Amino acid sequence: MKKLLLLISLLLISNLALAEKFKILDVTNDDKIEETYEFIIDVDENNLITHFLKISYKDSIVDENDSDKYDVSKIVEGGIVLEKRFGKEVIKLATNNFVPTVGATIEVDYLAKGISGRRKSVFIKMKKDSNETWGLYNMNDEAISSMHIKVKTTFGQPTGIKEVIFE
Repeated sequence: MKKLLLLISLLLISNLALAEKFKILDVTNDDKIEETYEFIIDVDENNLITHFLKISYKDSIVDENDSDKYDVSKIVEGGIVLEKRFGKEVIKLATNNFVPTVGATIEVDYLAKGISGRRKSVFIKMKKDSNETWGLYNMNDEAISSMHIKVKTTFGQPTGIKEVIFE
């Protein structure tokens, strides 16, 4: 019995060791330059995405209050809100066709005009490359690793997002 428990423990530990996290996107903006975040995927031993993580930084220090972990189902069930201000969803990632083995086309939905509530969106792909490594790609299949948010301001106050740039 002792040997069986040891064998099971070793198998569990080896499976946990194979699970990895991959940073797939750095996010910056021109409104609060000191605030950035990383979008990370958590994969299991079979290279299937299990969670999405948003790690926020303020002045290069992790901001625990603004960092979140999302179950994979969240991106399909209403989306993952990356930024919320004044009770409004400013940036949200969503899809209706996510498959943990192959990825999805993801809608990056953003608040273009805060006063009227007008929204815009751009689409990107999350998929594996030829080496089975997860990444993000624009609709022309060019790899992207960063997203920069250009903020629209009126009288020095943010009033929406002017543009979302992927590089």
